[in-house]
Amino acid sequence: MTSSVGRPASMVMTALPFPLITAVSDRRRLSGRGEEACDLLVEWAAAVARAGVDVIQVREHGLTDRAKGKKKKKIKIETARNKEKEDKK
Repeated sequence: MTSSVGRPASMVMTALPFPLITAVSDRRRLSGRGEEACDLLVEWAAAVARAGVDVIQVREHGLTDRAKGKKKKKIKIETARNKEKEDKK
């Protein structure tokens, strides 16, 4: 299936709100070290999502691709939970 501009339907983006509020991660600025900082990163992402941030960019130097993938998955789960709670209000 393709869109009206010839791109696969899976590549078509939906409109984003304007202005778009974005947060960029940096676990080194959090108070923890090592795995604790990674856990704090997930908590930080949940907090900024609750505050109304539209997009969270996870840019974590020094983590393996596997570790980044795990953190991104946890962040996605946590922010989705927050969205569900907000939608129920």
